[in-house]
Amino acid sequence: MGGFAAGERVYWKIPLKKIGAFEEYVAVDSSAISKVPQYLSDEEAARIPLTALTALQSFELMKSKAGETVFISGGSGSLGAMAIPIAKSIGLTIITNGNGASMERVKKLGADIFIDYKKRRLCKNSFKYRLCVRRTWRTRTTKRVFNNEKRR
Repeated sequence: MGGFAAGERVYWKIPLKKIGAFEEYVAVDSSAISKVPQYLSDEEAARIPLTALTALQSFELMKSKAGETVFISGGSGSLGAMAIPIAKSIGLTIITNGNGASMERVKKLGADIFIDYKKRRLCKNSFKYRLCVRRTWRTRTTKRVFNNEKRR
């Protein structure tokens, strides 16, 4: 098992096409496994993979490519905090919004453009982007994918 010892605390990403996280045993490629940092409790560590996986799978489902621009709604929230560094690692240009008090933190995560939603309305901005990650309020876990250039 590539670089991991028995009994070591780890978390992993289950492939999008092979969902089965509720099983007692699961086979996962070692490239999808990471060690849990020691500063995280088991409870904290259990929260990270779902949010990070949601962000990662959003970009996979959108077939994101380096050089594209993505709008990540609520960059200062938990999904945004995971989605921004993942988007940056893919090579995406990131537009996000949030409370102005969070701007510095969000920019450090990798956001290229930050919109303070209390000062500017997003719909009045003329940013062009093909990809969008946002949380819907009807269901807490649903993420919608938008094509801003041409609705399909």
